[in-house]
Amino acid sequence: MPKRFLLLLTLSLIPLAACTGNGLRWRGGAAPAAIRVQLNREEGVNFAGYYQAEAQGFYAQHDLKVSLLPGGKRGELTIDPAQILLSGQSEFAVLSFAQYQRIAQDEHQPLVVMGLFQISPIVFLSFEEEGILRMQDIRDKRVAIPSADWRILIHQVLKNVGISANDISEVQLNTPDIQNFYQQRVDVWPGYLTEDAVDALMNGYRIHAIFAADYGLDTYEGLLVTTRGYADAHPEISAAFVEATLQGWRYVLAHPDETADLLVRVAPQHSRLYYQLGLEYLRPLIDTGEVPLGWIDYTRWNTFLDGASLGENAPGYDMRFVEGAYLQE
Repeated sequence: MPKRFLLLLTLSLIPLAACTGNGLRWRGGAAPAAIRVQLNREEGVNFAGYYQAEAQGFYAQHDLKVSLLPGGKRGELTIDPAQILLSGQSEFAVLSFAQYQRIAQDEHQPLVVMGLFQISPIVFLSFEEEGILRMQDIRDKRVAIPSADWRILIHQVLKNVGISANDISEVQLNTPDIQNFYQQRVDVWPGYLTEDAVDALMNGYRIHAIFAADYGLDTYEGLLVTTRGYADAHPEISAAFVEATLQGWRYVLAHPDETADLLVRVAPQHSRLYYQLGLEYLRPLIDTGEVPLGWIDYTRWNTFLDGASLGENAPGYDMRFVEGAYLQE
């Protein structure tokens, strides 16, 4: 088991019992409130809580009509979820920390309202026979660059271990498909434990996974992001959406086999076993047992921002909706 699963995170947490609550309750309107959520990847395990919130009627119970917009590619166009959010084509987006970092100081003031992954699922995959056991071992190796956001992330990890970007061979991919890794066009594939590593194992490859979190990039991932303007203009709707989404994620943790069946219906390109394994890997990354689901710690978050050279001027995050969700229980 990766050592990240054995480490306890030391996070400071304001006791929820001490909060007075924000009193935000969406009472519904003449029609359900419509919310578009732009996902940052194609349908998969990382969005299981959103699918269950829809399937179990949690969104409907909060008088919400939620449209989940898949990421990835549409034809030849690669969807940029951050720009979809900023352009007003969605009310919320699920972003990686690198994607948020890129837009953090935009005039539209992107606002993180939930952080799903307490431990980053980002891994660097290599075939066992390559002997790449540490980040330091990727010197002089061919490293896949699936996108500009991945380049930012990779360069940060390299910096953390004292390796220059010039010390690796960057392979810019026009088609960011893991087949490039299987066909040995690259030596190192950056991806997600819950998806890419599972795919490699299901295809019979013997791989080694290096966790980015073990090399100073222990960022929150699966960030649920809106804009300051939307959150301030629609606080009750935002609170209801976060609460229903957290209900969905709790349902996923309580019913993994049922969730695997749902994922097969949502994204039938993969097997039930693929989703069961992905959900097994996901659980300890989002539910550490130390903080509530979705929580973002003030000190840890600001450490990330400082490391990203954003400082205190970045709009940052707001936990009022997550706090409110738990106070309503």
